[in-house]
Amino acid sequence: MKTEKAYKIAVLDDNPLYSTMLTARLKNFTGAIAADKGIRFEVLGFTNPLDFITNVPADTNVAIIDYYLGDRYNGIMILKKMQQQCSRCKVIIISQSVTLKTTLVTILEGAYCFIPKDKRSLDNTCLAVEDVMHLQGFLR
Repeated sequence: MKTEKAYKIAVLDDNPLYSTMLTARLKNFTGAIAADKGIRFEVLGFTNPLDFITNVPADTNVAIIDYYLGDRYNGIMILKKMQQQCSRCKVIIISQSVTLKTTLVTILEGAYCFIPKDKRSLDNTCLAVEDVMHLQGFLR
């Protein structure tokens, strides 16, 4: 019997609709991989940065974090927290605001990649997760 590997994905976006859409898209995308590769996926969605920081599992493989999260938090702050509490986790930053600051600073601070929120962002995020899975050795 083939042993299932676990793979955890956490999503943080302060827009409840976008968080729900991205979480659902990731669950759909990972369903085919799960059946084919024997991987058990857990996709968690959060809209509150404090809930995310408090409840995201330490063994999370990839986190997708919105850059702008309201008045008190931003994606860089959460990225730094993730680097402390989940050192093997790759972080993908997403944002509607595509500026030199949001793109370059994000990468310089250690994010795996930056994805602009546009009509292709849901698909591009899924493809980035697949790239991370290859990098981490879950897919060959």
